[in-house]
Order: sequence, then C-alpha cells, then structure tokens
Amino acid sequence: MPHPIPRARPPAGQARALDVARRFLLAVGFTHGLFNMEFFYDAASDRLTVIEFNPRMASQYSDLYQRVLGVDLHAIEIALAHGLDPDSVPRSAPTAGAAASFVYRAFDPADRVNLPDAAQRQAFASAFPDGLLFRYPKSRGSIQRDFKWLGSYRYGITHLGGRDADDLRQRCEAASALLGWPAPYAEVSVPPAAHAPALPAADDPVPLAACNRSMEVAS
Repeated sequence: MPHPIPRARPPAGQARALDVARRFLLAVGFTHGLFNMEFFYDAASDRLTVIEFNPRMASQYSDLYQRVLGVDLHAIEIALAHGLDPDSVPRSAPTAGAAASFVYRAFDPADRVNLPDAAQRQAFASAFPDGLLFRYPKSRGSIQRDFKWLGSYRYGITHLGGRDADDLRQRCEAASALLGWPAPYAEVSVPPAAHAPALPAADDPVPLAACNRSMEVAS
C-alpha cells in the first residue's frame, strides 16, 4: 500500500499517535536516536493500534521526508552518532507537496509477475528523474516461501513526489504504465461491477487515514 507524506490523519488523530509514542518511549527508556513506530487506524471504530516499534530509521521512507520537509534523516543520524544536536542539521528546500512509497505486490501464486526490462527502466528514469525504482527478482522457490510465510510477493517499489495528492496519484499511474505494472490502488479506482475477477497484483489501498504509519523523531 502507499505510505504517503504528509499524513492524512486529522490533527487530533496525529496527537493521539504522538501521545502513544511518547508514553512508550518513556516506558522503555529510549532517549537517543531515530525510531519508527507503525500504527493501524480503524476508521469505523476510531481505534488506533500499534503494529510495531523499531529503534532505527525507517530507511524505506527517508527520501520522502526530504522531498516534502527538506529533512535529511541520514544527516540527522550522523549528527546523533557524533553527539551533535540534530536540530543543527540544515534543511533543504522541499521539492514536493506530497510523496509516497508505492508498493507492488502479488497476492495469488498463479499471477505472472513481469519485471521491467532495460527499455522500461530507462523510460521510467527519463519520465521521472526524481523517481526511485526498486525491483525484487526472486527464484520460484523464494517466491513460494514468500507466499507461504507472508501470503504475498513484493516485486517492486517506486518512490515519487507530486505537487499534491492528486498529482502524485496521476504520476504513479503514469509510472506504473511505463513499468508494465498495475497501479497499487487500481482495483478500487473503478466501480465494483467493473472489477476483473482476477486477484490484484498489487497492494490493496485503504484510506490514507488507515495506512500503516511510520513516524521518526530524534531526541
């Protein structure tokens, strides 16, 4: 599923997550370093649930912060390692109003996954010079293990920025077409009656407020 920045949860919901994180950090005695804490939000019940806590940078999303906030998490991590105040790390000018990590995932072992060839990768790089592309080719045996233990196979990720959420969505759809992949949220972009019977080949999206969230702070 997409992991967007900035977060779409209303301020009150963000404050709840921040309160949980602060209380957890105090309880475990975490006082120095980067961390990420993932939540799941159920809009129907207004329930916020902690998925996991990691005492490290969420490196998959580090460039998203730089695109939208001008914050270089790697520079902050180096500053912390040298005992420097992370607030002293200069920020760069943001290059996007919204950014996301789009995950492409197959849920049916019978689905055929085609990874983009050299021409498709070049087309992506030319059309989206700001984009990042990660491919995950695996042997049949490795894919079978993924389905056994995870229930799916993650075959690719793209990182993109946009002027806003709508522009970001359009750029993702265009990039996905160049790569020969369905957009990660394509299955809910059309009326239910028009859905194909095949299982989706990418992550089912949920409302942005219900996406897993990663938050990172330096203390």
